[in-house]
Amino acid sequence: MSVAQLKAVLRSSIRLNHPDKQVADYVRKVQLTERLTHRDVEELLGEGLGPRAAEALRQLVAATASLPPPVKEPAPVKPVPMPPPPSTEQARVISEARELALNYTIVIVTHNMQQAARVSDYTAFLMMDSDRAGALVESEQRS
Repeated sequence: MSVAQLKAVLRSSIRLNHPDKQVADYVRKVQLTERLTHRDVEELLGEGLGPRAAEALRQLVAATASLPPPVKEPAPVKPVPMPPPPSTEQARVISEARELALNYTIVIVTHNMQQAARVSDYTAFLMMDSDRAGALVESEQRS
């Protein structure tokens, strides 16, 4: 049994209010595959472990001193798909935008006026003015 599994069982026993003697008897029968530390015991004591179970855990700490420390599970590596080349992706987005524009009005807010001109029928440049937001500076219809 791993330390993490033991902690989970003991936390469950604490939540279910199992008698301290029953928990202590269980701990005495446990055979761990890795080292139990005093920090683990103190953590469980803070969660409400009884005195008999705490003593059984301390004995388990001594019994597992020669075992290897707990192994941290490495995070699973998720394969990341390669993004398509920018030109292919850009062409796809422009194509989809044009297709959607046949049935819908689309408003694109961007800092790149060249990109806006490639995908739109109308472009407009708006700025914050001192007395109002969205002051129209320039607009153009695509030919």
